[in-house]
Amino acid sequence: MPCNHCKAALTQDIDAATLIAALFFLMTRYSRDQDKTLIQPILDHFDWLAAHPDLVNSQLQNTCMRLKKNWEMMPEMNHKPVSLH
Repeated sequence: MPCNHCKAALTQDIDAATLIAALFFLMTRYSRDQDKTLIQPILDHFDWLAAHPDLVNSQLQNTCMRLKKNWEMMPEMNHKPVSLH
């Protein structure tokens, strides 16, 4: 399993359009399936896009960070199991 720094370094070699396409795919899958395991990869893609060298100081970079904050506030990310005892 690659470390987060390694993943971030690998995304520098991927063009921004590919990252955006992958993010749209993940978001569409989440919308269709409500698969909670897709939330973290979606958050990762927002991070990678915001850090991509082609997006430095861009509106898209700012949008990625705002959207990431919204996804982080999803109930699935903050859900704690309720004890019935």
